[in-house]
Amino acid sequence: MRTLRSVVPCVAIAVAAIVAGCVWYWRKDRGADRWKWAAWLAVSFLAVAAGWRFFPRYFFQILPPLALLGARGIFLLPARARAGLVGFALLIPLVRFGPRYALLASDLAAGRAHGWVDVAMDRDSREVAGMARSIAKPPDTLFVWGFRPELYIYTGLPAASRFLDSQPVTGVPADRHLIDSTAVTPELAAANRQELIRSRPALILDGLGPYNPKLSIESYPDLQPWLAGYKPVARTATTIIYQRLNP
Repeated sequence: MRTLRSVVPCVAIAVAAIVAGCVWYWRKDRGADRWKWAAWLAVSFLAVAAGWRFFPRYFFQILPPLALLGARGIFLLPARARAGLVGFALLIPLVRFGPRYALLASDLAAGRAHGWVDVAMDRDSREVAGMARSIAKPPDTLFVWGFRPELYIYTGLPAASRFLDSQPVTGVPADRHLIDSTAVTPELAAANRQELIRSRPALILDGLGPYNPKLSIESYPDLQPWLAGYKPVARTATTIIYQRLNP
């Protein structure tokens, strides 16, 4: 939630600057290319709306034409207004990253481990990957419960199924699963879990349960018979390693 509160004002600043530029472009530039821009925007918005699910990341589809139009509009502004709007837009890195820079600098000065959640999660991933490498033997495979794609890279182990994380089998998107356990596609997730239990990963790394116990791999009754073939063999602060009992 702290991350969300820091992102929202930054997004608001960025959108305000882009929209201001777009409005000014539409007022001042009467070139023949206006219909092309309008068509690009319309097609991009259709792509955003195609699934009728408006997650914020889906709007990346419409960001390129908006950013280009906004930049053109800002260029057409009078010099003083342009300088003011650019300065306003520069508040984005100051608001979004300034406090983190101070936090990281204070950690370095004090000689302590970084408390920033992203850095802490990556440090945990590297630690648990080292444990997994000491356990695994070729041709062992891996399944990661949670959204921790870096674990495949750090362990060097191949995926055991087409599911690379828990989103398809829980139905809970990664942008909320650390704090929420409400599935958006429960029927599809249940069907995917039936497919998952037909796989035989040598190791399962649960990197979600320690953050959100309601979404731990052990909390799904239909996975219990499958998970009975594994045992927890090691853990870090935020990840549990399960190893298959019968190789």
